[in-house]
Amino acid sequence: MENKDEFKENMEELRKMSEKIKDPDVPLEEAISSFEKGMEYYKKCDSILKDAEQRIEVIRKEMETSES
Repeated sequence: MENKDEFKENMEELRKMSEKIKDPDVPLEEAISSFEKGMEYYKKCDSILKDAEQRIEVIRKEMETSES
């Protein structure tokens, strides 16, 4: 459950950074900073998803083995 909450929080922050970048009134330096922060949130979300994918693959293989 912890990863789910962390994922949701990071996705929300990523969304906020995306909105800042899209805002034409945001100065260039702030947009660049938002992009950098957004990439950090993206990497965290990607890592959580990859971990979940690996866990699912292990479970799937265990299920296949037990069915044989």
